[in-house]
Formats: sequence, structure tokens, C-alpha cells
Amino acid sequence: MEYETINLKNKLSKFSELWSPRVIAEMNDYQFKLAKGDVYR
Repeated sequence: MEYETINLKNKLSKFSELWSPRVIAEMNDYQFKLAKGDVYR
């Protein structure tokens, strides 16, 4: 089985909504999700 590297910066650039998780990969019965958030410092 071959694995493919996921470029998180590229995936984040494909959407702009905050707190709206998107599926970026799937493996077996699992979904890997990524969401943008607001960080206050």
C-alpha cells in the first residue's frame, strides 16, 4: 500500500469558512478533517 503526503497549507487554501470542518483524506472507515479557526493572542 502506498501512502500520499497531505499538504495542509494547500488544503487550507481551498476554503475560507471558519469552524467548518472539511474532509481532506479517507482511510478504511475513517475520515480526516481539517478546519480553520480564529486564534486570539
